[in-house]
Amino acid sequence: VKWVKPIAYPALPAKFSSVDLLLLPQDFDEKSVKFLKYSFPTKVSEYMISGTPILVYGDERTGLTKYALKDKWGYVVTQNNTTALCKAITELYNNTVLRSELATKAQQIAIEREDAVTVRENFRKSFLFA
Repeated sequence: VKWVKPIAYPALPAKFSSVDLLLLPQDFDEKSVKFLKYSFPTKVSEYMISGTPILVYGDERTGLTKYALKDKWGYVVTQNNTTALCKAITELYNNTVLRSELATKAQQIAIEREDAVTVRENFRKSFLFA
């Protein structure tokens, strides 16, 4: 692990694309899971479009984890367990085909569903039918 200074926002896309793995960690405690159940961090779509594989580390009841499991755009660890997390990182490190498949799938979904125009339109439509 290498700790670096924060990166300027305009430089993030290049940085996300240049690393080996992107991590989306979530808290596992009940209060956090309750909050994260319907939460979707804005960085998710930025990660997805990067072409870098994503590791989602979170409780299976959260919206983000459910999305990754359902559409298979990230490698998911749902156990709050260091051994499981290390095993996932090792598998991703050793399996270049899996990394490529995950990154390609994430990019495809980001292009189809996560661009700003599509997200705004879907949000607007959700109010029309509510």
